[in-house]
Amino acid sequence: MPDPAPTRVIPLYVVAPASRLPRVRRELMRPAFRALALDRRCRFFSSEALLKALPSLARWATGPDAIEKLAEMVTAIELMTAAQGLEYHAPLAPGRGVKQAYEIVRGLVAPLEQDRTMSGDIEKLTAAIRGGDFDLFATDNTDE
Repeated sequence: MPDPAPTRVIPLYVVAPASRLPRVRRELMRPAFRALALDRRCRFFSSEALLKALPSLARWATGPDAIEKLAEMVTAIELMTAAQGLEYHAPLAPGRGVKQAYEIVRGLVAPLEQDRTMSGDIEKLTAAIRGGDFDLFATDNTDE
């Protein structure tokens, strides 16, 4: 039976300056976090490392196009992660909109049951995002 708390299964990341790592580790040792095993499960990614990675991230494009493409890729990854996490909530059922989004994701990408390359899955979902498959979930509040 899946763990009813998906946050115990989905990897968690903390992004902060490397100088804050000791403080982050101390905070994760608090009883509430230790009860959830977050002290052992959270992974640390320094903001300095993220900044060093920016040149390689820019290989997709430069300027606003790079930001848009990166945002689409991150959204695709988030959609896959959300769909996988939603499966850990079974037998609870999602709301109508979440279910529709889940069905779009699962229509394009199979659940991750073993290690595999995800680049093709990310490309499929990025194309779906770019093609407007998820536009029905966008809210236009400009008239309010």
